[in-house]
Order: sequence, then structure tokens, then C-alpha cells
Amino acid sequence: YKRLKLAFPDKIIALLIDINNNVELEEKIEKSDIIFIFPHQLELLSKKSIDLIIAIDCMHEMDKDTIQYYFKSFNYITKNFYLSIWDKTDVPYSKNIFKKKNKLNYDSGDYKIPQNWKNIFKEKIVFPSNMLSLGFKIKE
Repeated sequence: YKRLKLAFPDKIIALLIDINNNVELEEKIEKSDIIFIFPHQLELLSKKSIDLIIAIDCMHEMDKDTIQYYFKSFNYITKNFYLSIWDKTDVPYSKNIFKKKNKLNYDSGDYKIPQNWKNIFKEKIVFPSNMLSLGFKIKE
């Protein structure tokens, strides 16, 4: 948030964590250039109300069910999605009594990208070299 405010001083950048109703949330979104919303607010948003959602270096830390929850939400609220993830990772704190560990491998299909998402680009990140940069156009 602070870095973006410094980098783009002419943009209206809003941190919306304390808003808990859809009318106020969508009013703030409409008046802002860049917003930060939080998981508890996803269900307040209208269909395709966000142009782009960005998830940098976070989804590879989630279990597969949580990733699918976010993908389902994003499928409804946004038109475009960008993420950067480790191409292969172990998620050590998402194990349970039946699973000793949760492994994620993008190329093995562990992220279960929805069928209506068109992959616009997939690139290896130079540093660190074990990461991918991905962009998707979300069709209705």
C-alpha cells in the first residue's frame, strides 16, 4: 500500500479493510484507481465489478480447497487475474490426519484453473527462478 502510494502519487489508492457492506464498498471502489480488499469482502462484490485482481506470492501458501474458494470468487467478480506462484512447493501447515503434506505443482494441475479462464501469458520469473508469472482473461 505504502509503496504504491509513493510510486503513484496522482492515483487514488484505498485500503478498504474496515468496510463491511456492499454499497459503501462499491462506492469506494468506483472512486478509487487501486484498491486493497480482503477475503471477508469478496462476497460483497457484484458480478464482474473488478477489472483486475492481483495475487503476488500468496496462493502457493494455501491448501487446494482454499485456492479453489478464491478461484470461484474471482470467477464471479473479476474480468482478469494475475498471480505469481512457486511452480512447485510443499505447503507444510496444510496437512491433516490423512495427508502428511500438501504439495502444489502448477504444471501437474494442482491449481485447477477454471475452464473459462484463458491463459494470456505464463513466464518463468528470473529471480527467484522457481516462480511463475501467470495472467488470465476470465470469460463469462
